[in-house]
Amino acid sequence: MVSAAFAAIEMLGKKERLIFVIDEYPYLAKSEPSVSSRLQHIIDHRWQNSSLFLILCGSSMSFMQNQVLGYESPLYGRRTAQFRIEPLTYRETAVFVPDLPTEEKALLYGITGGVPHYINKLDAGNDINSALLENFFDCSAYLYEEPENLLKQELREPAVYNSIITSIAEGYTKLNEISTKNGLESGACLKYIRTLTKLGIITRETPVTEKKGKKTIYQIEDNFFRFWYRFIPKNIPAIVSGKIETSFDRSVKLKMHDYMGLVFEKMCRDYLMRYSDDIPFDIAETGQWWGTVDEQII
Repeated sequence: MVSAAFAAIEMLGKKERLIFVIDEYPYLAKSEPSVSSRLQHIIDHRWQNSSLFLILCGSSMSFMQNQVLGYESPLYGRRTAQFRIEPLTYRETAVFVPDLPTEEKALLYGITGGVPHYINKLDAGNDINSALLENFFDCSAYLYEEPENLLKQELREPAVYNSIITSIAEGYTKLNEISTKNGLESGACLKYIRTLTKLGIITRETPVTEKKGKKTIYQIEDNFFRFWYRFIPKNIPAIVSGKIETSFDRSVKLKMHDYMGLVFEKMCRDYLMRYSDDIPFDIAETGQWWGTVDEQII
């Protein structure tokens, strides 16, 4: 069937400029293990001089990086461009929910990370707290286990990665703290962290005025993951027992202002860069800063 589809696409491509998009390519590649090799042969020998424009898309970043873009992939060297689709900014996210108050638009961005799929699944409507209870804090909800399911899809040792992310969410942000918390050697722990960094789940932060490598900490970069690991695991007993509604205000709602601190910083940096042309100096870098404050500065 795949060969017949490729042959039909080739015939159409001979007649006119044709854009051929294979969405969620990893699913096709797993069901048809030889498809990448077959594509390589067709591209090299039959499509190279055609007017066909081929686009491969996939939400599994590890698969796309290793099995499509990687050196050992049959398709290596055939691409003309690659794009990593980034999440939406706060301003772009707010367009999805024009009827929400500004503060709740910011909350929506901080919860979903600006991923359109999660924005739609949360379905905030006019009440973001009710949407959270229905779509996050419910055992049968789609978003209830989503981060763990993503780790299982992307990684071979999801339990270890899950434990590392949980540690960072709990405030263990230095390498030695994370490795000790998880019973790992620093070198082994760093490998796991680098993998999570490549996936865009966590990030390495250094005070903006310091040289790279000094005072390094690790934070959860993906807001969707950060929200989930901040609030879901510790509330699982209440969720499972059906008592989350009675404790929601205390265990989630009252803590959202604290949670939104880092999100608001990111919103401010994005805003600054957006309007940087109107500022009478060049912005070389933006970021966080922490350390001891010199009393003479105050």
